[in-house]
Amino acid sequence: MNSNPDNVKLIKNNRSLLRIRLKETSKRYNSHKGEVEIFIHAAKKMHFDRACLQTKKGRVFCESTVNNISWHGFFDNSKNKVKLPIINFKKNDKKVWCPRHKGVIQQKDVFLFPICNAYFPSNMNISTLSVIKKNTNSHEVKMDNRSNIRADFFVLPRDISLKQFINPKGRIPRASPWMNE
Repeated sequence: MNSNPDNVKLIKNNRSLLRIRLKETSKRYNSHKGEVEIFIHAAKKMHFDRACLQTKKGRVFCESTVNNISWHGFFDNSKNKVKLPIINFKKNDKKVWCPRHKGVIQQKDVFLFPICNAYFPSNMNISTLSVIKKNTNSHEVKMDNRSNIRADFFVLPRDISLKQFINPKGRIPRASPWMNE
């Protein structure tokens, strides 16, 4: 998160379809494990058709449509009561599903850490979305107009560059310890 923008936007025809923002955990949580919060936002006035968690038992689907997700990957120890990390699925900023989990997001761990998989059909109607202005605080990924797009997003630890992460020897970093939960 250091020198790279903390926002990533998926762009099609100069319109933002998805935004992901990373934020360091606030000191007020007195967290000893986990350092990152992740916010995933659908395009303005749009929603995700489906949202789910992947567990070792399979996918667990959110029963409501949502338009933003906040993933708090740390233990909350702010009120002398330790709470597990949580993922908030929200519809218009109202929480509709808030599962807790055992995983934390720590910068020192190096592993393949998918945070979001998104699918955008080529015929997706984006005519109601506003044209966006270029933002230097965001990394913009421009999408092809002719193709269906599946985007997979990963978070890398703070001191690991993409070049360091993609190992030329073909070694894949170990999986996240909580993905087995």
